Amino acid sequence: MSFGTPFGYILLSGVFLFIDRFFKWQALNSWSAPISFGPYLGWEPFLNSGIAFGIVLPQYLIIFSSLIIIGIIFYVFYWHFSLENRITRFIQGVGLVIILTGAISNLIDRILYQRTIDYLRIFSGVINISDCLIVAGFVLYFWSLKYSK
Repeated sequence: MSFGTPFGYILLSGVFLFIDRFFKWQALNSWSAPISFGPYLGWEPFLNSGIAFGIVLPQYLIIFSSLIIIGIIFYVFYWHFSLENRITRFIQGVGLVIILTGAISNLIDRILYQRTIDYLRIFSGVINISDCLIVAGFVLYFWSLKYSK
């Protein structure tokens, strides 16, 4: 089995989705009290009704636009299998898979709770692993575009 195959990507996505959903469950059910790991890091469960940077939009608009974005990313993911360069195809595939995983996990929160479950305090913000996956995925994807030429 290779991680550059559809099965490998699904496995990678499943691992990240399980980890994120586990921590979100912990934030709702077990570790509800804030914990500090120093002045800049901590565990602080927070139900976020907004999107990035605390921007508040109607939930139906967030869910609808999330579904459209996830559909576009699935289309790009399907297209990426036609790339000739195996390394570029692999890096783009990993980037797209972790973007999708983060987006789907946050979409699950929006559908079930009308908010996302954030729990990692970094400086003055509270984020979750899904947010980290989305950012890391975009960095990988665009990095691979820049260096694939």
